[in-house]
Amino acid sequence: MDRESAPVTLGISERLIAGRLVYPLGYGAYTLIRGPIVDWYPYPFLDPRHQGYVSMAMGPVVLVIGFALLAVAVVALGAAVGADEPDERRSDVVVE
Repeated sequence: MDRESAPVTLGISERLIAGRLVYPLGYGAYTLIRGPIVDWYPYPFLDPRHQGYVSMAMGPVVLVIGFALLAVAVVALGAAVGADEPDERRSDVVVE
């Protein structure tokens, strides 16, 4: 159960998840802009030359949505498990 409660103790939130998804989205945009200039794409699923932009865009969009849903599910599960268990690291003593 430690893995499920880790998001709560680590402070992982929806805002942090959204921030972490910015990098792959930015990299995908950079690749699609740079690809035609250098005539090279780093991954076949990002290469629109053989499948077209609409078909190519479906793969990364599905991946981003899937990863976002998985991350939100982990945070929600961590919050549910963390709410039931007392935090052993917290202390009622305030140190100033």
